[in-house]
Amino acid sequence: MKDILVLVLIFSAQAPRVASLLARNVVTAKISLHNTIDSGTCGLRPTLPDNGTQELNTRVVGGFESVRNSWPSICSLRHSQYPDSHFCGADLIKNLYGDYFMITAAHCVQNNNQSSQYLAFCGVHNVSSRTEPHRIKVEFSNLRIHPFFNHTTLDYDVAIFSISTSVPTNEFISPVCLPYEDMLVGEKAIVVGWGSLRPETPHARVLHQVTVPIMPRETCQSMYAADAVITDRMFCAGLRSGGIDACDGDSGGPLYSYRLNEWNLIGIVSWGYGCADPGYTSVYTDVMVVRDWINRIINYLPDDIIG
Repeated sequence: MKDILVLVLIFSAQAPRVASLLARNVVTAKISLHNTIDSGTCGLRPTLPDNGTQELNTRVVGGFESVRNSWPSICSLRHSQYPDSHFCGADLIKNLYGDYFMITAAHCVQNNNQSSQYLAFCGVHNVSSRTEPHRIKVEFSNLRIHPFFNHTTLDYDVAIFSISTSVPTNEFISPVCLPYEDMLVGEKAIVVGWGSLRPETPHARVLHQVTVPIMPRETCQSMYAADAVITDRMFCAGLRSGGIDACDGDSGGPLYSYRLNEWNLIGIVSWGYGCADPGYTSVYTDVMVVRDWINRIINYLPDDIIG
């Protein structure tokens, strides 16, 4: 994690962790883009024993190993020059025409905006294995970073890859849904990733998950008031007492919520102080707030409005 702290120049001697959670913003849209992913074609999970829908008391720091291939939309993002090294999470999404895209945090790709410099592996449980039966390599044809992304504050921390390779449709590799309504304070969500299980340790080899509650906005702002700005594109999830959280290597990855029999991507892991430290939780990009921009990009609509 120390290798990316230079990306965030917050106004404190305590530099924030750049991880992988998402943010929120109020958008005034000229058009409605509410249902741009067909219901029933996203947010599905395979029927597996103990697939992680139960209430959890532990985490990704503080969590437990996910059931293999139980989160079919998550992918491991890699640099093309280092295809064996996971560095950020990402998620599959799909447009109205059946085309696949991949969404991640902008800070994961801000140092190089050339899509050819990245690839991903989907259908993965162990990021160190080359022989998993459902593992596929995904290559990209384009990369769009939100035009309002701020590398200092990590506002609008979201980016989208266009996918150039064929993505098979099966129960182990499938897209997540975008949210259709605001989250609720106290709502339980699940953060999933290959991040460190303890601070200052290597990334986990196998996928882990933890349940975290959505925190009141006022509490989130008060935690970071002296050191950083919590914008309208951000929210916090976790426990102020610590013990459960995202960590290094979870950046760009998903925070999921289960709504109306579908899994929704409500947050992208963005940043935080430490990993599960008392007094701080991770900060996420609010997907609902930037959803209109996402839908315009993936459905090839004009950029006449920005959100």
